[in-house]
Amino acid sequence: MAKLYVVGIGPGGREHMTYKAVEVIKKSQVIVGYTPYIDYLGDLADGKELISTGMRGEVERCKA
Repeated sequence: MAKLYVVGIGPGGREHMTYKAVEVIKKSQVIVGYTPYIDYLGDLADGKELISTGMRGEVERCKA
């Protein structure tokens, strides 16, 4: 069964993320979010399906 995690990444940069946030992101297959926030993930996003948009695209991004 697939799981959906909603993860806060802090104010920017891996050094501000909790251990649990990093672990959940590592095991995720798809990351959905605002483009600059996905950029903050750095190598955590490598090899994942990324769905990102600019501001105001939240509903459309989640439907993707």
